[in-house]
Amino acid sequence: FWGAEADVIQDPNGNLVCSHNAIKPGENPPSFADYLDVCKEYGMTAVIDMKYSNGWSKTGEDAYVNQILDTIESKGMMDSCVIQTNNPNDVINVRNNSEDARIWYLGHNSVTDKDIELGKEYGVECINFNSSENNAYRIRKVTEAGMDACVWNVQTERGKEICLNLGAKYVMSDNLLGI
Repeated sequence: FWGAEADVIQDPNGNLVCSHNAIKPGENPPSFADYLDVCKEYGMTAVIDMKYSNGWSKTGEDAYVNQILDTIESKGMMDSCVIQTNNPNDVINVRNNSEDARIWYLGHNSVTDKDIELGKEYGVECINFNSSENNAYRIRKVTEAGMDACVWNVQTERGKEICLNLGAKYVMSDNLLGI
């Protein structure tokens, strides 16, 4: 695998952990630092999906962004990590706090002109969007703007080949058996 994506939130104590949902009592998700260590050990890019924008962070935006960036930097992994977010303010905060961070913008079901302008202005490397019938249009729109396109939640080998043939540079899936 080229990379492994993990959702990153803060636990109730403010520690970075890998979890999609808020931590419930008794749960002990892997730490963000451990996730980075595994990615480094296996030579994979860490695709870090910031989830604090959903209200799970106890600190301010810059503090959370800096906590992520400081951990990445302490592991010497700035060039082998991607910070992904669906919040335009996150894109701005990450870029304002790091010239070197690799940023992906998660566009979900559309790619708007506003998304493209945000990407150009703040050095977004890739726009990532959910697979649909509009893949050809969205891939073309993103690549013509000088960014990479990633299509996520592709479930079959055929779907992967179609997206790659349309010009997507990356394809993500949660279906290891199908791809």
